[in-house]
Amino acid sequence: MATHHLLVLDIFFFLTGLSGTQSVSTVSQVSVKRGGSITIPCLYGQIYRNHVKYWCRGSGWLSYSNVVRTDHPKTSGKTSISDDINQQMFTVTITKLSPSDSDYYWCIVEKECTDDGVGLQLSVTPDGTFVKLQQEQRKNTNGLVLTVKLTGLRMENTG
Repeated sequence: MATHHLLVLDIFFFLTGLSGTQSVSTVSQVSVKRGGSITIPCLYGQIYRNHVKYWCRGSGWLSYSNVVRTDHPKTSGKTSISDDINQQMFTVTITKLSPSDSDYYWCIVEKECTDDGVGLQLSVTPDGTFVKLQQEQRKNTNGLVLTVKLTGLRMENTG
C-alpha cells in the first residue's frame, strides 16, 4: 500500500490596516498541483460583517459568473464558502483541482450600489508551487492574519 504525503503550505502575513477600511483583500496569484485542494481567505472591513459574500469566476469585473454565495447553499460541486464575521474573513475551498479550474476568480462583498471585491489568478498545473501575495499594506488595530493553506504542492529548492 503506497503512502501519500501532502505538503501543506501556510503563508501568514499581517494586514496592517483592515479595520476601518471598506476593501477586500486576498492573495493575488497562486499555482496549485492538479488533484490538490486550496482554501482562499478573503478578508474584509468591519462595515461588511453582515453583507453577503460571494466567489466568482471570470476574467473581468462585469464578465464573471457566481460560483458560491454565503446566502445560498454554500457548496456547489467541488467549491464551498464560509464566512467568519468575527474574524472578518470568508474562505473559499476548492477540492480535486484540475487544469480546467485555472482562471481568474473574485472575492466579492455585496453592497447596495457597486459591490466591492478583489481578483486573483488561480493556476492548476502538474507541479504547482507558488503563491504571490498582494503588494499592499494596511493599518490594522486588531492584528488580523491572512493564512493560505495549500495541499498537493511539491518542495522546490530555489537556491
